[in-house]
Amino acid sequence: MSNATEVEELWERALRAFGQAEFEEARRLLERLLSTQPDHARAWERLGICHLETRRPELALEALERASEVDPQNADTVYWLGNAAGTLGQLDRAYACYQRALELDPTHVKANEFLVRTRNLLESREHYRAALVLLQNKRPPDRYLTLGLRELLQSTALFPESPARSELAHCAREILKVARDVPLMLPAGEGLEEWARHHQQGNTGLRFRNPQQALAAYEHALGYKDDDPYAWHGLALAQALAGDLENAARSWQRCLGLDPEFDFTTLARIQHRPQ
Repeated sequence: MSNATEVEELWERALRAFGQAEFEEARRLLERLLSTQPDHARAWERLGICHLETRRPELALEALERASEVDPQNADTVYWLGNAAGTLGQLDRAYACYQRALELDPTHVKANEFLVRTRNLLESREHYRAALVLLQNKRPPDRYLTLGLRELLQSTALFPESPARSELAHCAREILKVARDVPLMLPAGEGLEEWARHHQQGNTGLRFRNPQQALAAYEHALGYKDDDPYAWHGLALAQALAGDLENAARSWQRCLGLDPEFDFTTLARIQHRPQ
């Protein structure tokens, strides 16, 4: 059997195994093929994918680098190289690979999808890092806590699994150490006496570190008036203290949606209008 015929046969067998998700068998055949034809770019690419599928990202990166060296204009290869880099946590390199894949093929749907995902991860990471810097610089507290919490919320909004979420309970505890009451006049309207009563119960629950009381009270208050950023903030504090960090992040985002300049170191104390 000639060398060319053997390579062609190995390639066809490898493709069949690959198509049937028999990645170990495909890897074995591809390695045999590459031992006789080391410049077979597509074989290097498929070998890299096999390594990714069998959780060998370091080997995948090496194989895909070889594929890209042999055929640098192949958008699919560059895309898979980005996947290997991303699996290893090399987000900047992964992002650059997806950009390059789209330069080579602007219609590459998966490269565009992963470019957006990776950009979100990178931005989430930057917001998280900024939050940590702010939270370590504790002067003045009304600014570092508000700005730090905003960065944490930005990070979790971009990437829900961001480690920033784990810092929300710490922020809630620190906020309650320095939180000041601001007067909020009871508006005229049916049912708002109940809103005010529950609001005050929520404030008391937070002040006495009783998150369950605060949680129930602010939920009732929002049932009467759901456009109140202070109630959403109080609810978020209670949720964070109770360990419900996912909903705490959502409640704080709702608070910011109502008041983009909201000061997180404030709690409302309802004042009744003079008779």
